[in-house]
Amino acid sequence: MTADERITALADPDSIAQIPSFLRKHAIECSCRLISRNYPDIYKVFSGDDEPDDESKQQMKEIINEMIAKRIEKYADKGGVS
Repeated sequence: MTADERITALADPDSIAQIPSFLRKHAIECSCRLISRNYPDIYKVFSGDDEPDDESKQQMKEIINEMIAKRIEKYADKGGVS
């Protein structure tokens, strides 16, 4: 499993579903790239072969869900999400 797949698995599925389907893949990929740039230490934990510890998972869950919430807000402001 790749780091991006591990990170995406932590995201709230209901929130992901609110992102328009034609933008969903792009939004998730961009979020993971942003995490790799802004949070290299925790991204490295998810890039390894070992399963991340619970503290790292909780921290990453907060990060990815916050990013998705911002993306949903952005799409809603443009009239894309109701």
